Amino acid sequence: MGSREQILAALRGAQMEQVPHPDLAGLGCVPSDAAAALAKQLEAAGGACWQVGTVQELVARLEAEPTFQTAARRYCTYPGLPPGNVEADADTKSTALDGLDVAIIPGEMAVAENGAVWVSHDNLAHRALPFICKHLYLVVPDKALVPDMHA
Repeated sequence: MGSREQILAALRGAQMEQVPHPDLAGLGCVPSDAAAALAKQLEAAGGACWQVGTVQELVARLEAEPTFQTAARRYCTYPGLPPGNVEADADTKSTALDGLDVAIIPGEMAVAENGAVWVSHDNLAHRALPFICKHLYLVVPDKALVPDMHA
């Protein structure tokens, strides 16, 4: 048996003691109001956070938004929202998306402590969409809001 195999065998045979996860509550990173913390982080980054109860409320809020009203080129496949007039798929050339005014994309999860939103490629027709548009709207259900990265 070579040294590589000896090392791997030793690692496989090692019994690691189970250690509980540390309590993070004392670090001050777990917000008491996750929605307010998310809004604060997004605003600090130059964004905004809207809390709406229904898709109809979101439509009304979007239609009142000047950046949405004046958008000539929109991408949206989110059910119940105004459809976009730009189509994209994985084979679309990025240059065809140049000048995209608005993209509305579903977010899988939002993290209150830092404002991060997870966007899955499963719900993303083209990987350039979140980066190439002038205005990005991420729609995240409130049940997908977590207080911190450890949740």
